Amino acid sequence: MEQDEGFSDEPDEDRKKDMRLVATIEYIVKEFWFAIWISKTKEDMLTAYDIHLFGMELPMLTVSERIILWNVFAQRYNLEEDVDTVLCANQYILTPKGIMDALR
Repeated sequence: MEQDEGFSDEPDEDRKKDMRLVATIEYIVKEFWFAIWISKTKEDMLTAYDIHLFGMELPMLTVSERIILWNVFAQRYNLEEDVDTVLCANQYILTPKGIMDALR
């Protein structure tokens, strides 16, 4: 049977990701006695296991922190002179990884 063009593998991909997450959690439970979970996503899956769970929320970067990161990370690249890293830091609220990705 041919697949319809509108058919999506998304549910399959989500199921595979969940299975990998469960396998990871089971490994953590077996090898360690605690976990530090930084994401709110899927956090409830951990509560089903006998494991000490520490939640951690990282605050958004301040504008001054973003300016510093933009300037430090920009030194790794040959940017055009008209690239204003201060403007970028003020205009785009990005994580450190997001800043690195934007500069690439």
